Amino acid sequence: MILSDRFVYIHYPKTGGTFVSAMLHKLHAGKGYKTSLTRFLGVTFGTAGGGIIDTDRYAAYPKKHAGCRQIPASFRAKPIISTIRNPYDLYVSMYEYGWWKTHPEHLASDVSKLLDCYPHFPKISFNDYLSINNNWEFQELKTPNLEPEKFLGRITRDFMFRFLKKPLPTILATIDETYIASQKYREDMFPVHFLKTNRLNQELFEFLVNVGYDAKKINFIIEQDKIVPPTAPKSGRRQEQKWEKYYTTETKQIVRDKERILFSLFPEFDI
Repeated sequence: MILSDRFVYIHYPKTGGTFVSAMLHKLHAGKGYKTSLTRFLGVTFGTAGGGIIDTDRYAAYPKKHAGCRQIPASFRAKPIISTIRNPYDLYVSMYEYGWWKTHPEHLASDVSKLLDCYPHFPKISFNDYLSINNNWEFQELKTPNLEPEKFLGRITRDFMFRFLKKPLPTILATIDETYIASQKYREDMFPVHFLKTNRLNQELFEFLVNVGYDAKKINFIIEQDKIVPPTAPKSGRRQEQKWEKYYTTETKQIVRDKERILFSLFPEFDI
């Protein structure tokens, strides 16, 4: 999470957050508070002193991938921005990034069951990865008012955790088909301006201009190349590995069904 005088940025994993964070740090280099005391006072009173406060760098504040509910009270009235990525593409990115290989508890709450069902783990296919993420038998948080086959997908659950006003356990415990059909989740969301990962340079530039930044001083954002997270695996996904190549008609339908809420919010992603 990054706090500024004009907005709050929520870092949604694997959607271009490293790029946005790097651009904001570059834009505000040398500006803002320099000591822990002045930063503390800034967070208390809702100001970044003309710079930014990257909460991941300070133990007292919300961590890097915190959600809207964790925005410090003094900053909650400021506009919120985040990034969003096509769910089809995001699943592929998460699979190839491979964090789950050494942290299986992030893939399935019941790790022993995961290893029983997939004894060769972490050597699993992309299809297996989709299945584990979207099978409620592997997940601790259930949706008792939905049939098991209607269990919401991993990306939708992560999205709800970050951008809905109620805690995720509360949401999942009460959500049902009527809630989904009525699209009540739109009312329950924080007001967030989403930047699309596939147009990130342009949309970040446009947002910053709209909130008062000088276009000439931030033009470098338009020309900036992609920035890879420092922890990214060296043997990850290659540029020519388009997400479309990972899917069959059947697995694409699984994602369409599981992430139906996200596709209703961002219909342009259902391609």
